[in-house]
Amino acid sequence: MKNAALNLNLAVDKLINAQNDFEARVAMTLLKDALREENTDDERLDINMELVNTLRFKAFSMAKEHYIAYPDTCPAYVSALINAVPLLQRRCAELEVLPDIDESPSPREFLHLLDKLSGCWTPEAVSAFLNEMTENLEAHPEYQKDGYNRLLSTVKCEVIAAYMENPEEHGWRERYLLSLLCAMEESVHHCYSLNFLYYENGVFQMVSPENLVEERDIGRLARKLEVLQEAMGSVNPYFLEAYLNQLAWAISKTVVDTLVNADNEEALPEHLITLMDYLEEMDCGAVEEAAENEEPAEYSPLKNLLNAQAMLRNLCIHESVEYLENDWAEFLSSAAGCPACAELLSEQAHAALSIRVMTELMTRCSGAVPETKLCLARLFFALYISPVTNTLDDDVLKWVISGEAE
Repeated sequence: MKNAALNLNLAVDKLINAQNDFEARVAMTLLKDALREENTDDERLDINMELVNTLRFKAFSMAKEHYIAYPDTCPAYVSALINAVPLLQRRCAELEVLPDIDESPSPREFLHLLDKLSGCWTPEAVSAFLNEMTENLEAHPEYQKDGYNRLLSTVKCEVIAAYMENPEEHGWRERYLLSLLCAMEESVHHCYSLNFLYYENGVFQMVSPENLVEERDIGRLARKLEVLQEAMGSVNPYFLEAYLNQLAWAISKTVVDTLVNADNEEALPEHLITLMDYLEEMDCGAVEEAAENEEPAEYSPLKNLLNAQAMLRNLCIHESVEYLENDWAEFLSSAAGCPACAELLSEQAHAALSIRVMTELMTRCSGAVPETKLCLARLFFALYISPVTNTLDDDVLKWVISGEAE
């Protein structure tokens, strides 16, 4: 376990210090190898946060050095932010050496105030913001230390954001680090591990559901799915379940939208439009809302669950709009009668209706459908039809990518 942590730290260090694309690819290979070893969740989290903090420090240093070397490129408000950093650092240092007091994290109201800095585009606005925040913190010693640290971090992040707006002014190394920082910030925000990190030609991305459905290059999508396949076998199962559920909803929406907007010789039939309406209702939480608002059920939760699933079967075969409306109404009523299963039924209904809508749209579509969307549709089918949930073996992944079975 100790060697695994050392190998992971070594890989991350090489990733940070890569000077060209070759060194970056070597570092990514080392990172993937290290991630296959048995590291604890705490060790991986520590590595993530250490990497983010290191990248923030390097990015701010690069920005400061750039603006000192080329002062004409530094906006006035950014200069005001840079000048504020030493003052805030001094205050943070003073608070560190004070005797321990009963501290609490900064309240939500204070954190919301920090968001106002992104709207300060003049030195005067920056000064007014910093005065307001300082007055707030000096009046609340109970969260002063945390508050000043967060304020300092926010100021530095705004300087980095301004520096990133002109990538043409940066060399390969600067663009590389800034790209890695953006990917890691996303990983922290959404709790992605390094298993989801993707690298190509100096650019890093997190293989998120949104990233996958927005990909337009089939070769790059295939490589990202290989990253996902490996990540699926090594991340927390509860996180993976939530990730794949979010991915399924994102795939359904983007594939259906693409197929609907493709060239079709005939107008869509009423029953298909009705089913698409139900998908939109589920996207807005129709099942959960029904479970919250329905009056006490007439039947037992088990009977309601079985009836709801029977209505799902009907929704997958009926073509009469009248029948579908009755099926949908009874499905919602039955789902409300077993509120503990509302989330499960919502996922089952979304999968069933998505598969029906996507397959029917594909058979009717006369225009060319982007290969990436067909690949995503196959991924959707594979995730729900696979006898072992939350897995993609090599044969299944090959079919997802190419559409060809062995």
